[in-house]
Amino acid sequence: MPKISVIVPVYNVEKYLHQCVDSILAQTFSDFELILVDDGSPDSSGAICDEYASKDARVRVIHKENGGLSSARNAGIDIAQGEYSFFCDSDDQIHISTLEILYNATIKYNVNIAMCNILEDQKIPQSFFSPISNAIFEYIAINEENIFTLYETPYFCWIACGKLVKSEILKKNKFTFGRYYEDNPTVPRWLYDSKSILITNTNMYFYRINEVGISKSPVTIKHLEDRLWSNNEIYNFWKEKKYKMVSDKFAHILVKEFFLCYKEARKINKDYSNKVKYQAREWWNRNKTETEFSKREKIKIKIVTHSLFYRLYTIYTFSKSKFDSLKRNPHDT
Repeated sequence: MPKISVIVPVYNVEKYLHQCVDSILAQTFSDFELILVDDGSPDSSGAICDEYASKDARVRVIHKENGGLSSARNAGIDIAQGEYSFFCDSDDQIHISTLEILYNATIKYNVNIAMCNILEDQKIPQSFFSPISNAIFEYIAINEENIFTLYETPYFCWIACGKLVKSEILKKNKFTFGRYYEDNPTVPRWLYDSKSILITNTNMYFYRINEVGISKSPVTIKHLEDRLWSNNEIYNFWKEKKYKMVSDKFAHILVKEFFLCYKEARKINKDYSNKVKYQAREWWNRNKTETEFSKREKIKIKIVTHSLFYRLYTIYTFSKSKFDSLKRNPHDT
């Protein structure tokens, strides 16, 4: 059995797939299997996967109907044979020493998860390929205070990639099917079950920013629904574990998300905006005494849950924008 299973969900990435797979097969650590999960790609990605499998015995390919990222990742988890598993997205790359450094650290310190820092850019810099002489790891016991601190970092608690994780933990805590942001409520369960982890600020994973960018993509009801679902799942999980500092943090995040999602929903679908209103009202009635909320947060919830407050808010924002415009251009009156 291999020591590591590298799982790569593949969909419509013929432009970058060779770079991704080549970075994995070139690893200084060789005792791994590479599971390429072709999630019904309409381009040549599936054929590229088969080509690699025909040339390297470590490569295993799954061809399946399109089911989304969580479905593809779960399919890889199901057949993973390695003691540890590592996720890499199919348009990303990893440093040549990533698996060796993370695996050796988990063995040395007897932990279930080791994670590296993620370099995020549109193009991979040459410095990323420089040898890593000494990756310094920090040992972190999983407790309320440490989890709260970890959430202040951009990636460690949020996304699946860049982490070497004991496979038995993944098999116990799979991704929720059919959701965006499915990493966000899944990774906390990995961390909690791991009891202790290692982190390093050394860049060993390259995350390719889409040239179009998700921020430029049109907002859909599905994205809004899943943003609220994801944050609510995280809130409920840490509340159940009695990590009050962390659940309070997500209570504040949820107030902000209800407010933002309601404003977006009003623009695109009135029926869904009413659904957000009712969700916010129910959540607030259940949880308003659990966390100390600011006056501003209470006003935001009222804007979402009471139509009169929303109308007053729109009048205020419209008047303010007109006033600010007049201040900038006093001769336009």
